[in-house]
Amino acid sequence: METYTLHKVDTRLYVQGFSGVLVFKALYAVLTAFLLFVILYISAGSLPATIICIPLFFGYLHRLSRIQKDPGPEGWQKQRTSRKLPGFIVIKKRLHQMHTS
Repeated sequence: METYTLHKVDTRLYVQGFSGVLVFKALYAVLTAFLLFVILYISAGSLPATIICIPLFFGYLHRLSRIQKDPGPEGWQKQRTSRKLPGFIVIKKRLHQMHTS
């Protein structure tokens, strides 16, 4: 009788350096920046729309890339969950531990 080993299959979504829920956050950032740019372009003109939307968009993408590099999507979600817990619950295990080789 043959034995088979089970391997975990990675089902996360990867797009341009983002993975997991951060892919959808980046997509929402693109759509929001585009809609904000269109609204400002129609109401205030091209220069204010450019000055407001482009730095906000790239700043948010930079923030997402820092989240991706430092805690990762899973660690980021654990941090968000731990902030919602009541004050009397104490988490003693670190959420993100540095691996030194």
